[in-house]
Amino acid sequence: MSRSKTRFQSADQGPYLVSDELARARRQLLELSPGGTRQRPLEVSSAAVIEPKAEGTLCPRCSDHFEVEGHEAPFGQGVREVKVHCRFCDERRSLWFRINAPS
Repeated sequence: MSRSKTRFQSADQGPYLVSDELARARRQLLELSPGGTRQRPLEVSSAAVIEPKAEGTLCPRCSDHFEVEGHEAPFGQGVREVKVHCRFCDERRSLWFRINAPS
C-alpha cells in the first residue's frame, strides 16, 4: 500500500492587512529609509532601475508589492518622484530617487 503524503501549506499565504498600529510603524520606517522622502532619496545609477526598485518595495499595510503609476522630476536637481499604489489594499504613496551617473 502506498501512503498518502501530507501536504503543508506555505506559511506565506500572500498579502494580508495588518493592524493600524503596525501599519503606522511600518510607514514611519519606510519614510526613514532611503527613498521614503524627498530629503532622503534612494541613490540609483540609472533611470532604468527606478521602476524595478519601486515595484520591489513592499506596502507597509499588507506587505504586497507596489505598482508604479508614473514618475517625474518635479523639483529638478536630479530628484525623481515615483507615485506608486498597492495592488492589494490600494495604499498610495510617493517614493524618491536620485540618479547618480557613474563617473
